[in-house]
Amino acid sequence: MNTQLFYLFYHLAHHSQILDRVIVCIADSLPWVITILIVMYAGIKIEREHRMRYAWALVITGAASWIASAVLKIIFSEPRPFVTLHDVAPLFQESGFAFPSGHATLFMALAVVTCLYHKRIGTWFVVVAVLIGLARIAAGVHYPFDILGGFILGGVIAYLVHTFLNRWLSK
Repeated sequence: MNTQLFYLFYHLAHHSQILDRVIVCIADSLPWVITILIVMYAGIKIEREHRMRYAWALVITGAASWIASAVLKIIFSEPRPFVTLHDVAPLFQESGFAFPSGHATLFMALAVVTCLYHKRIGTWFVVVAVLIGLARIAAGVHYPFDILGGFILGGVIAYLVHTFLNRWLSK
């Protein structure tokens, strides 16, 4: 099933140079720019008394999600699709193991934290995180379960960090 879903998205690539460039942009370079813009906008829109807590939540969640995904990649040691499927040519080069996707983990974690502080902006951020994940599948660098695992891990980490900060800063 994982491979079948992979091919469903992967077959969007390699038909048009323009679409391939859009996929690469969404999967690899644009996420960082979009994240900075969303976080800055959310920082302006969040009530003044919650801005510092939001900033701390972003930093801690970002670091924890990146570290957790790196550790789990080593534990699970799952190869990327282009390693196991010989008919797959990725649109850009990635190295290391695939599960869970570090990008999916990080961007979903930041999106969930943003949701917890500003629902409307956070919801848009979740949509962006999903698009990033789907683009990474289409680009041939992740299986769907790598992305799904990253989304779940990122959401859990965001919720735990948010809960911890609320308890710690309320004292």
